[in-house]
Amino acid sequence: YKCKNGIWDIGIPVMCEGRHIVTIFLGQCRYEEEELERDLFIEKAVRYGFPVEDYLSALEEVPVFSKEKVDAILEYNQSLAFFLSRQVEDRLRYEKELQKLNAKLEDQVALRTRQLSEKVDELEAVFNNSQVGIMLLQNGRIIARVNERTADILGYDSPDEMIGLPTRRFHLTEERYEDFGEQYYEQLRQKEMLQIEYQLKKKNGDPVWCTLSGKALDREQTV
Repeated sequence: YKCKNGIWDIGIPVMCEGRHIVTIFLGQCRYEEEELERDLFIEKAVRYGFPVEDYLSALEEVPVFSKEKVDAILEYNQSLAFFLSRQVEDRLRYEKELQKLNAKLEDQVALRTRQLSEKVDELEAVFNNSQVGIMLLQNGRIIARVNERTADILGYDSPDEMIGLPTRRFHLTEERYEDFGEQYYEQLRQKEMLQIEYQLKKKNGDPVWCTLSGKALDREQTV
């Protein structure tokens, strides 16, 4: 558009999905083919109290282009505007796809978490209510978990009372503990299933015959 002072401003909008993102401006400028109405600017300078010579000097600094040059600049700016629009559209499209993928992933994680939670609850129910004694050993034959049935068999008040106890406490003698380790621990380390009849020691010191079945979950740990 041409302002009241005869100076041109040219703007090219950058659009994305119907939204105005930014505008590329070319201006202010004058065309070579147009006469500069100096008298009009002198009149305005006088009317508004501007120094006439300074006002006209500023006017002379306004760029002057041929229409052919402006057309070439506009063609470049239009191409740039189109490029920027497409770039913004690529990024918005990717962000939308990423949001969809994130939402899908979150749904999958939530579903998997719920399934795992349900499975853990099931396993906990089996562990706690099993009529077979179950014992988990870690860190050099130390009890990490036992169920109620194990505590009952060995005469302890609760499973919590047994957590942290070394397995040597459940062997009748130190010699039997050492013999047991030499005979069976290597099998366990190789993740072989072990099943034997063996006497363990209850809390009060009484022996109790048990059928022991076991397998190492981590061969780096001697259970």
